[in-house]
Amino acid sequence: MMAQLKAAAQQQTTGGFAPDDIGSLVVWFDASDQATITDTAGSVTQWDDKSATGADLSSYENAVVTGANTQNSLNVLEFGSAGDSALRSVATPWMTSTAGHWTVFGVFNATDATPTGGVFSQDKGGGTLSERNPQFMRVGGESMSAVNIAGSGGPYADNSPTVSDATWYVGATRQDATTLEAFLAGGTNGGTSSTPGRASSAAILRVCEATQQFSHFVGLIGEIIFYQADLTDSEVNDVGNYLASKWALTWSDL
Repeated sequence: MMAQLKAAAQQQTTGGFAPDDIGSLVVWFDASDQATITDTAGSVTQWDDKSATGADLSSYENAVVTGANTQNSLNVLEFGSAGDSALRSVATPWMTSTAGHWTVFGVFNATDATPTGGVFSQDKGGGTLSERNPQFMRVGGESMSAVNIAGSGGPYADNSPTVSDATWYVGATRQDATTLEAFLAGGTNGGTSSTPGRASSAAILRVCEATQQFSHFVGLIGEIIFYQADLTDSEVNDVGNYLASKWALTWSDL
């Protein structure tokens, strides 16, 4: 099955690259692959992880809609059409380390970019504030950010320029031991923070769900890819260009 999914993804792009060509892949959600989506009359009940981790998402709160919207003739999921909607994983650990090295990619379209909404996050479900609610990617206040909570005030890395309403983007965020970065459409729009926090190996994975600090994301999601490593610039460009080609969007190399 994984070989078939990979072959389908490769056919949609140039150069034959697929996200699992990079060994640190731990999460891959792809709305264009409708075989990974289980729904009832267009309401998503499960979204399967295409990586070997198996961090499948289930419906949470109001309906997430499939089959109603496309980008580049590919299916996308709609969040927030009937109020706050989200997907979350079971509590099975999906990371094997808390070292704090990661890279995440998202293909998103914010219907309204003014409210601050988490696109991709996790929740340890207890402990102090510094142990909860890292926002690997959020869109809000008309920006895209990486936020890894370490205390009451951040840190975070904002992109520049701002995110426009009802516009598709490829975004990426990256964290190593010392730096948290955010890139909107690639290397021309980067933001950094020098004091990153950490993620947790024992956390629930959440897509577009409100957290302790931020509201729900409202809009469309095409794809989310997460690596448990701070990818090199070349690797980031490989994934960014893969997504841009597949979804007919823009990526400028780092």
